[in-house]
This record gives sequence, structure tokens and C-alpha cells, in this order.
Amino acid sequence: MQICSGLRPSAELADNQEDERDLMPYPVLDACFELFAGQKLSLPETLAELRRRFTDHELKQLDPAYEPGRLKEWVKKFARLFVASVYKWVQSPQGVHVSDLDLDRERALQLPVVQSIEWLKLDDLN
Repeated sequence: MQICSGLRPSAELADNQEDERDLMPYPVLDACFELFAGQKLSLPETLAELRRRFTDHELKQLDPAYEPGRLKEWVKKFARLFVASVYKWVQSPQGVHVSDLDLDRERALQLPVVQSIEWLKLDDLN
């Protein structure tokens, strides 16, 4: 079996797709997931904690195209994608729970089953 070297990890099989380029740097994505889903922080609390964890200089090192203010856009993007994926997941059959992150349907992150993300109030995020 031949292993391709030099390719960055990607969740999809699209040509020229790189998750960090198309989403956000993995350390920021991991922190968003930990804070919003794991610690159940609100989006403003998540953004505030990310601002404490990452300086603009560190974010620029993670993503050379980083500009001040982009962290807020990454949090919004994370929220939209996360809520959409949870909505799809809730509609799917029961699966195996293999982590300590409690995302089971009864006790986990309680999200309304809606087709809109207006309740997130992304425009109110400062």
C-alpha cells in the first residue's frame, strides 16, 4: 500500500481542498469545539475566551492571511457549520458514543431542531 506524503489532512475528497485553509486553523477550530460544545459557552463567551487564548501575532503565525477581526468571522463560521452538522446528526439514527464529550441527545448541547440559525444571533457577536 502506498501512502501519499506531503498532503495535508482533509475531511473531503475535493481537489485542492485543505480544511485549515477552507475552515480555520485547527487550533482555533479545536478551541471553538471545546468551548462551545464541550464547555457549553455562548458564542460571545467563546469569542472572548478565544481572544484571551490567542494573540493576533499567534493567529497570524497559524494563518498568514489573518487580519484583526477575522477571529469573530471564524467563530460565526464555526457556529453555522456546527449547528448544521448537529441538525443533520439529530436526524440520523442513533450511533455509538466513543468520547467523553457529552453530545448525546438527552443531556447534551440542546439545540432547537430548526432549519434556521437565526437564534444564534450571529450579527450581535461583538
